[in-house]
Parts: sequence; structure tokens; C-alpha cells
Amino acid sequence: MSYNYKDLNYIREALACYEEKLCDVNINECDDEEELQEDILYMGRLRALTERIIDEWENKGPTLTSV
Repeated sequence: MSYNYKDLNYIREALACYEEKLCDVNINECDDEEELQEDILYMGRLRALTERIIDEWENKGPTLTSV
């Protein structure tokens, strides 16, 4: 599946919000502390990957072809 620049920015923000909410969870109220920590790490990795793809797009710049 292919995503455009706008989609990736939306995904990055959604991941950041979800990661923030996971970090706000009180560990004492959680049934599985280890699973919560894994989810937080996984969201961070997904966000970093998304940011890397966005950075690659931003640094690539336009391409010109000769006629």
C-alpha cells in the first residue's frame, strides 16, 4: 500500500498522540505492565520509521528531467 506525504504526516501525528496516551496510563491500573511497555516502544519505533520516510521525502526535493 502506498501513502502520500499528507497521509504520512497524519499517521505520524496519530502515532504520537497514541504513544502519549499510552505513557499517561497508570501502571498500577494496568493488568499487564510488560505489554504496556512493549506497546509504548512499538509506537515509538513506528513513529520513528514514519518520521524517517517523511524526512527522506522532504530532503529528496523535486526532480527535473531533460527534454
